[in-house]
Amino acid sequence: MKLLKEKAAKAMKALKALTPEDVKSLYLVILFAVIVLIAFAAIIHRLAVLCETLLIIALLLSLAGTIFIVVFYRCPHCGKHLGRSGGKYCPYCGKELNK
Repeated sequence: MKLLKEKAAKAMKALKALTPEDVKSLYLVILFAVIVLIAFAAIIHRLAVLCETLLIIALLLSLAGTIFIVVFYRCPHCGKHLGRSGGKYCPYCGKELNK
């Protein structure tokens, strides 16, 4: 159990070290995976059980992506959520985001 807690703490530390650009890139990968799953489910709609399973996975992945972006897409300096800002500088503290 202690080993599991140590690994979880190490993983959280690595996630917090991500730059806002890295977080945005990972979020886009998650969204792409959701789109692929939904498209695949639409193609194989005759296999109802598999289709439903894929849609549930897509829904859960979408929810996880949304939580991920809300928790980790923050300014590394002031910690405020960056929202839809796509610039190089934080709209709140004015510091460069990828440093």
